[in-house]
Amino acid sequence: PRPASFSNWKPFVPEEYGLSGILRGSSILFFAFIGFDQVCNLSGETKNPVTDVPRAVILTLLVDAVLYMLAALALTAMVPYDEISLVSGFPRAFGVNGWLWAEKMTALGEITTLPLVVLTAIQSQSRLLFAMSKDKLVPSAFGKMTYETSNDGTEKMGNLTDNLRICGVVVVLIATFIPFEYLDDLISAGVLFLFSLTDVCLLTIRYKSPSHSFLGDDAMTDDEVSYSLISANGSLSVGNLIALLNIFSMASGLSFSYCDSAALRYFLSGTFALLTIFVTIYMARSCEQSESTHYALEGDGYGTEKKRFRTPFVPYLPAFGIFLNSFMMAHIHWVGLIMLLGYLSFGVFGYAYISARRDRSGNDEVESESMRILELS
Repeated sequence: PRPASFSNWKPFVPEEYGLSGILRGSSILFFAFIGFDQVCNLSGETKNPVTDVPRAVILTLLVDAVLYMLAALALTAMVPYDEISLVSGFPRAFGVNGWLWAEKMTALGEITTLPLVVLTAIQSQSRLLFAMSKDKLVPSAFGKMTYETSNDGTEKMGNLTDNLRICGVVVVLIATFIPFEYLDDLISAGVLFLFSLTDVCLLTIRYKSPSHSFLGDDAMTDDEVSYSLISANGSLSVGNLIALLNIFSMASGLSFSYCDSAALRYFLSGTFALLTIFVTIYMARSCEQSESTHYALEGDGYGTEKKRFRTPFVPYLPAFGIFLNSFMMAHIHWVGLIMLLGYLSFGVFGYAYISARRDRSGNDEVESESMRILELS
């Protein structure tokens, strides 16, 4: 067997790739971190989700990041980066270096773990669709449970049979007919967009608009109250600030990715990054932060007696997340971004159509029930 060589790390960043190549690779590989999102989808089945889910998410991110970095360092030490197999990296690397037992073991590990990853993803997706069906965001078939009756006549725990069948069929069709070269960019762009949306939701829940934060003072006169309200209403709302955060972050990434001139690239990218910082500081100074939100678990005592997780360093931490996600999303190939835009448009129009039909059917049911009451009276 031939040992690994640290000489493969020289140069550590190949000249043909540079910083833009690192960002491009990071944006494509970002779908590997979607596992912690599956932890969130299964939070409805945890015993203590308020404390266990944040801890599980943080530990999952740390373990994933450390393992991926160590694996990348080991692989590039065994084989030069331009000789790594695109089909089976580690088994081929072990085979080239003479470690035949390690080659067979890693190949067996790939064959064994890939189906487990698919099953875990389907389980997570079914639980997510189940929760969405309860909110009537997807058809009720995804929330239908099948029960099995035991010999003593009692019903056992139900299963999401139809939900799992639909998810399995969709996954098989996608894997069969759509090449992965198109899916990797779409998945990475979708994951980055999802992470940014999570940061946006955190800012929306945590902050009030300046116009909603002013309550007035008993000692103020009517003219002073009117002037204060006009000043507050003239301030930027949280929605506008969040929109500016996303626009400036994406503009910074697009400038860095598509500008040919190095000077113009760094100037525009840095300018939009500074604007993002200014918007974040403005939000921190002008928008009042809510001490307790409507979404606190007051019914279970988590908002009062028990300590619940609260994200620190807000708005700076979510704003930094929005910037990084948007910056890396700008380095994804334009085909992946177009596919993501089409996917989101399909979802938006689909929800609009379903909501419109539900409103019409709900109004018809109310009218028919009213007519029935009138007839009986």
